[in-house]
Amino acid sequence: MHLKDLRFRSKTELKAACQVPLETLKKVAMRSDRSTYLTKILAEGEKSLRKGDQESAYRHFMTYIEIVSYIQRSENDKKYLTSMFGSTAMETISVLEKLDEELVARYEEKILKETQTNEKNAKSQLHESNGEILPSSETTAPKPEKKIKDGQKSIGPQVLSQLMKDALLLVDVRPSEEFNHSHVVHDSIINIPPSILKQSKTANQIEKVLAEPFKSLWAQRRKFKYIILIDEYSSEDGFLPESPLDVALQAINNWDPNTKYENKAVFLNGGYAEWMNSYPFRTTNPNVQFPSHDISLLSLEDIRYPNMFDEPKPVVVPKPTPIIPDRAKKPITNDSMNHVPNISVLKTPSNVPTSEDVSKPLDDRVMNQGDENTGNSTKFAEPEEPITKTVEESLTPNIDVNLKINGDPEPSKSNINMNGDIAESQIIFHRLKPDGYSEIMPSHSGMKRSLSMPKINQLSEEGAGAAPIPTIDRSSKPQSQRNTDNYKIRDLRDSDPVHGKVTPGLTGLKNLRNTCYMNSILQCLSNTQPLNQFFHATKDFKKNHESKTEGTIAEEFRTVIIKLWAGEYKSFACKNLKNRIGHYRNTFSGYDQQDSHEFLTILIDWLHEDLKGPPQQSFLAGASEESGERAWGEFKKNNHSPIQELFYGQQRSVVTCTKCHERSITFEPFSNLSLPLPSGTDVCTLKDCLDLYVQAETILGWECPKCKTSRNAVKKLDITRLPPILVIHFKRFTSDGWCRKQQTYVDFPVNQTLDMSNFLFGIEHRNVHFSLYAVSNHYGTMDSGHYTAYCKTAKTLKWYKFDDQEVCEISPDSVKTAAAYIVFYSKLDLDNT
Repeated sequence: MHLKDLRFRSKTELKAACQVPLETLKKVAMRSDRSTYLTKILAEGEKSLRKGDQESAYRHFMTYIEIVSYIQRSENDKKYLTSMFGSTAMETISVLEKLDEELVARYEEKILKETQTNEKNAKSQLHESNGEILPSSETTAPKPEKKIKDGQKSIGPQVLSQLMKDALLLVDVRPSEEFNHSHVVHDSIINIPPSILKQSKTANQIEKVLAEPFKSLWAQRRKFKYIILIDEYSSEDGFLPESPLDVALQAINNWDPNTKYENKAVFLNGGYAEWMNSYPFRTTNPNVQFPSHDISLLSLEDIRYPNMFDEPKPVVVPKPTPIIPDRAKKPITNDSMNHVPNISVLKTPSNVPTSEDVSKPLDDRVMNQGDENTGNSTKFAEPEEPITKTVEESLTPNIDVNLKINGDPEPSKSNINMNGDIAESQIIFHRLKPDGYSEIMPSHSGMKRSLSMPKINQLSEEGAGAAPIPTIDRSSKPQSQRNTDNYKIRDLRDSDPVHGKVTPGLTGLKNLRNTCYMNSILQCLSNTQPLNQFFHATKDFKKNHESKTEGTIAEEFRTVIIKLWAGEYKSFACKNLKNRIGHYRNTFSGYDQQDSHEFLTILIDWLHEDLKGPPQQSFLAGASEESGERAWGEFKKNNHSPIQELFYGQQRSVVTCTKCHERSITFEPFSNLSLPLPSGTDVCTLKDCLDLYVQAETILGWECPKCKTSRNAVKKLDITRLPPILVIHFKRFTSDGWCRKQQTYVDFPVNQTLDMSNFLFGIEHRNVHFSLYAVSNHYGTMDSGHYTAYCKTAKTLKWYKFDDQEVCEISPDSVKTAAAYIVFYSKLDLDNT
């Protein structure tokens, strides 16, 4: 492969070009389509790599890592983030380390060639000037680039990783228990806990109170080329005076007059948390939960760098003049006395509908209200523009920041959104046009419209022509005779139910605009009988109020399950559950289409945390470490919940150094298996996917604990324990240079038994035979599509298609399609029927 010429003179210049402003990091982290956005950045990096443009590839990969690291620091939800970004981030870091080495060598070669060229020119000029060297030809060999510049206060994890090859002393100033629990893997590392730094302010005082082996290393500090300090989180924009980190820095740089250092001590920007995000495999224990931490965003707010993420300012759309009703003549009632809203005559509150709003269909008004809990609202007039180009090149020339990962397609129009309606950013634009929608709404559609969505082509410019919303007096509606002692249904108005007797379990879910991903997963989980039975049988289940969501997700999920099986609703909307999830995860706060697998992963995790009990007493004496029995016992001890009992299994990861054959073995729990699809084929079997999943693969830049340096290694995954409910996700969305969806038809057992015995490693074989009961389907492409669910209900033992609010029976032969995205299996002796 031909490598493109270097545009930068050194890695320092390249690193400077990779910096992403903090303001931009925040914007990207808040994007509802950030997973797709990050995938496209990786794809552009891979494309640059294939073209031989190593610098461009490096910039894209570094940008990806910076964004993921920021998301991990700010959201503090390690399990979710690891499941969404973990393996991809690790692979990206490995590629970056390889690129780093190659680029450094190329920069050195470039400087050497320039030096040789200058020397050759100098000799030529010397010859031409009869022995006199002209002033213009004076050349000096460039000094080697300093890895830490004068005046630099901190370094990032990438630089620290490179410095480990030099004479480096690491000083960890975290509490001893935190250091002993997990720290950076390095031969020369010292722990100076805050308790020492409170009393000892100089380097000599510290040396007197340190214990071995740290005391000997500290005494030899002058022999090290670099000294790097590490605390939990500190960064240059959030550095605290008189903190343990500040005291240690002062002791080395200012209060050690008899010691001459080659370089001043600096600290690791972002602390140990940042190192864990970047290099978890270079720690003694990667399974560390950091407490929440407020990152200071003050000092970098006004700094602007050239970057590829800037978005235009929102387009301000004039609001219609609000109609202020004269309420002077309205009689005061007891109900109106209970709540008197503070309404300004100068501005219509966002929650008070205008005359235009009242004329719109109900679902259109819902969109403008946004998330009641977070205060977010959907802004139709905030289009995003393509990434800005630099002078030299467009850093991400083909990234379309408006791309959504999934949605309901309109085959011939890019501005038709995922449920067959006009994209939100286009709605305002076309409403302002006198011709309405006629020019962009085709008379035919490749996807059936969701019944919960308004028909766009019936809306005129001012909303005229829309059917008026009837006022129905429900006070005379007979009350249901169903016994409601066993459950509580709250605020039916928020769920907008359509009443009617149906077979329990055959209730549809309304589409709130692009929420088919949520509806599909909820129907699959609703037909997970052990989970269903738990929420029906437990009236006042014990909630874990110490969880992030304080038990609210489990409570709202239970309400949805109860209503789905009440047999009293043809359909309803899951507004409360969606609002609560959006409150805790901004990705789901709006009404853009999302990935159903991401939604499933976060929902299962939060249900587990909401229902998790206190640590259990367990006796692990004699438990085998090699088989993972001890690791599983420790996990269950601290994570006991009904969700863990049903959905969680265990897998083993073995990384082997190709040089010295040193092995690193770790055991990890999982709630679903994400299986790759074979490339280059249109048809495969589930067995093919499983074979590919457990197949060994080569990884680059693994830090071998025995070789003490980066080595190539072989990584292999083994499934050591399967859960009673086995959820399998097919990784259809790829970033192999082209962001695309694999439409491979996967042949998986529907009426036959799934036998997993050949894919289990070890002695635990209790859950090996499974039966299919649900499938979450995705139709369309990566740009647009639609989700449905096929479920076998326990009430009728028949298969049904759940397409938002529409429910119909299907043949078992129709269950297996190329649209299968997530399949749900239950073990045979489990009561799922």
